[in-house]
Amino acid sequence: MHGQSISPDWQSSMNLSSPGFQFSPINYQALFLSQINTKSLFSCAQTCHSNGNCRIFDFDDQSLLCRLFQGNIITMGSIVPSSSPQSRVGSKKYNAEQFLNHGQSCSLCEGSRYMRCINNTCHCEINTYFDG
Repeated sequence: MHGQSISPDWQSSMNLSSPGFQFSPINYQALFLSQINTKSLFSCAQTCHSNGNCRIFDFDDQSLLCRLFQGNIITMGSIVPSSSPQSRVGSKKYNAEQFLNHGQSCSLCEGSRYMRCINNTCHCEINTYFDG
């Protein structure tokens, strides 16, 4: 049996806050994607991973509420204390491999979940930026 490798474009890792925090976006309407009830923090993280626009999520273990957001956690909001002691915030971690084709021909970023073709070159998705 041969192992199957997963493209770096379709892998993700998450940073997690300590319990007792939630995400407070600077513009809720612009950054909010959706909210669902789900059974676990892991399930909420999977839902965020499956949504190409999701960059940030928070999950409350008491209410089982999972909220998904787009945007950069550093520049587009804050991690703030929650009224729920079991609420946690997660954000996607990126690695440089996901952005190697930044500024290159669009043929090199076809199928990428983190880059899009604009004016015949690969650029970051909306509310994502390249600082490499």
